[in-house]
Amino acid sequence: MKKTVISLLVLAWSSFSGAAWIPATPASAGLDSARLQAMQGAIDAGQFSKISSILIARHGTLAYEHYFAGDAESLRDTRSATKTITSMLIGIAIDQRQFAGVSARITPFFPDQRPFSRSFSYCTAGAFTLGAVISRAARQPVEAFAQRNLFAPLGITNVQWMFSPLGLAQTGGGLRLRSRDLLTLAQLYLDRGLWNGRRIVAEEWVRTSTQPHVQIDEDTLYGYFWWLKKFGGSAAYYMSGNGGNKVGVFPDLDMVVVITSTNYNTHGMHEQTDRLLNEFIVPAARSTSTSCTAPRPSAGPIQGR
Repeated sequence: MKKTVISLLVLAWSSFSGAAWIPATPASAGLDSARLQAMQGAIDAGQFSKISSILIARHGTLAYEHYFAGDAESLRDTRSATKTITSMLIGIAIDQRQFAGVSARITPFFPDQRPFSRSFSYCTAGAFTLGAVISRAARQPVEAFAQRNLFAPLGITNVQWMFSPLGLAQTGGGLRLRSRDLLTLAQLYLDRGLWNGRRIVAEEWVRTSTQPHVQIDEDTLYGYFWWLKKFGGSAAYYMSGNGGNKVGVFPDLDMVVVITSTNYNTHGMHEQTDRLLNEFIVPAARSTSTSCTAPRPSAGPIQGR
């Protein structure tokens, strides 16, 4: 297979202190408080394993936030969910003309390396390679590019990268962020790449990267490091990682959701977070008469603490 940015973005499906928010009550954001309380009670009763946080933002306000382990400042290891941040950085790099686009050949960025082989199938390496492409195209470490072009404009200051033995930032997953900052990244995409009126990611890249490019199974599609699926009857695109971690965007509900979990490498880890979405979170939005009509506050999410 010819090695291009697009091939690495698509093939990766085979692997499995910052921005503040305007607070709101669930009811004011058009969410069924009783259903969310029932969800919280079920988690507290042990019906769901190792859920560490759930956050819901609706109509641009933080309507639900609960920590079952740690607190708001805890950095969450969402594993492969943060592959999606690499997709965001690729979109920014393309918009800055660091390289031509998703059809750009990969090998010219590595003239000092031996020719690539796709002799492996676990494509976290593909996402890792894209980080190196960004670094070489932008002539700076990928973590510096991310801080300058994505995290700093969003007010995200507390990040913890994992590094390879060669000292390269691991863009294939394991980037640790606060739950609120994960919510901010989801809101950025719900708002088509804008934050406080400032363009962070090109709208065309938001649209392209969240369109289906691979069919996974009867219910699931895959974009450029974004998974696509319906929950509770509502279409979503979302980040997903080992343990059942999910960061979801629900455009028709004007809602973004973060579920973090440490239920790593266990059978049913994704199914239980799917249940939280299908049985509690999405119905809490769909069951209210104002589910799609409540106006956003004019300020939207705000930067800073």
